[in-house]
Amino acid sequence: MAELARSAGAADPEALAWHFGLLIDGALASGRLLQDRAVVDAAKASARSLLSGRSAVPA
Repeated sequence: MAELARSAGAADPEALAWHFGLLIDGALASGRLLQDRAVVDAAKASARSLLSGRSAVPA
């Protein structure tokens, strides 16, 4: 993921990849536990937030 983020021009590709990994893992776990389609929609919204830079990503 870091390489993909790097090639997309991310300012901090390692951090972005780490956060996307957490997002994916959390969405998979929540989706399995909750069996709720809303998890997918929330994960998409979170991913868009990460990509747009609207979320605080600690270094």
